[in-house]
Amino acid sequence: MNHYELLGISQSATTQEVKDAYRKAALRYHPDRNGGSDAQFKAVATAYETLVDDVKRASYNRTIPKPKPPEKPKIKGKIPKFAKYEDRLAWIAANDPNINADLWKRPTYAKPKPPRPQPVKKTDANGFYDAFSRQYTDDYVPPIR
Repeated sequence: MNHYELLGISQSATTQEVKDAYRKAALRYHPDRNGGSDAQFKAVATAYETLVDDVKRASYNRTIPKPKPPEKPKIKGKIPKFAKYEDRLAWIAANDPNINADLWKRPTYAKPKPPRPQPVKKTDANGFYDAFSRQYTDDYVPPIR
């Protein structure tokens, strides 16, 4: 059991948290108390001395073995070719428990609105439609620019 587990703290604990955890553990494992032993009390004292001093703590942290990440189970065989991306994704999700298929789905976007129809120049058999006066005229009058 390493010093952090013995005191019940994390590796990122501050010095004050180490002191508080030491006081609780010292009371719990004190030889004069019921359930306490001399060996456990000495281990708690050693852990406290190591973790309170920054130099000792840094050297102790280098000696702690880092936990190995769990190995991922491999997919048996090769991934077959699929016509659609979604079919391939469904096959992988069914055969590999480590993959969350929902994260790899293609995003769905809203369909674009159709373009607005352009205004049509209305003409009559006798003349043109004047948009300003909203009337049909007999003769074409070009706009003034």
